[in-house]
Amino acid sequence: MDRNVLDGALSAHCEYPGSEEDRDTVQQEIRSKSFLVTDFFGSSGEVTDPYPDNGDEKSLKEYHDCAQFLTDLMSTRLDRLVDFLRRPAPNPAMKRMVAFGSRRLSP
Repeated sequence: MDRNVLDGALSAHCEYPGSEEDRDTVQQEIRSKSFLVTDFFGSSGEVTDPYPDNGDEKSLKEYHDCAQFLTDLMSTRLDRLVDFLRRPAPNPAMKRMVAFGSRRLSP
């Protein structure tokens, strides 16, 4: 997810067809769960997208470099991910599904 996609996701609550209170709740839920992986793990920048795979050595190197970058990034701050996953939901009474028409933000 790049910065533009994240910004779009963070503003998606504006399209929610509920009350202002519902939109505020949706905004809080989105902001509590949406991050750039680099920001989440305490780094900066963006992950280079290796797509497309052209079946050549250059593509293989790009996929390898991306996987290595992600491995290095996560291995230094795995505790951050574990803490995030163990944290209780901010709104446990709320059903954990958010959708806009056919677009779903959660399962």
